Amino acid sequence: MPGLFGSPNTVVLTSPCSGAMRLLSASTSGFTGANTGAGLGPKTVTATANTGYTFSGFTGGPCGGANPCVFNLTANTTVTANFTPNNYYLNTYADPAPGGTVTPGAGFHPYGSTVTVTQTPNPGFNFTGWTTTPAGLCSGTGACTVTMDQNITVTANYVLGQRTLTTVASPGSGGSVSGGGLY
Repeated sequence: MPGLFGSPNTVVLTSPCSGAMRLLSASTSGFTGANTGAGLGPKTVTATANTGYTFSGFTGGPCGGANPCVFNLTANTTVTANFTPNNYYLNTYADPAPGGTVTPGAGFHPYGSTVTVTQTPNPGFNFTGWTTTPAGLCSGTGACTVTMDQNITVTANYVLGQRTLTTVASPGSGGSVSGGGLY
């Protein structure tokens, strides 16, 4: 049975009177369990959130928000532990700022969601690639797709495109001018 003996999705009901123990499986959307072990004395229900989730409270039975919840079991009781996904912040930037537009803009996204970041260079700029914090989440010049399991910064990097400088002497017989070329 997955989740036995201390993994993050195990809830243990114990009875200090009889020593009886009942293991209940939990999921990220909450667990539901009913004690069927021997003894009606004090019981302890403990909820442990998986990575990316926060315990938001118990519903049902005598448990409120306290974790662990200790109560006297006097009848069949169902207790549900509720978990909510954490939200993580995505920062998006263009570097330099006039180089282009990056979408979506900065904002919060729920744990585990994927966000695709795209860019459009402004006239006269060329897109050279992505920089991310933490490093290495995106590469190349296509869209950047990240999984929100922490706060993330995505930067679209631009350089000015080459410009041609044409020099002309007028009238041509009047002299010469230098400095033309690609810049």
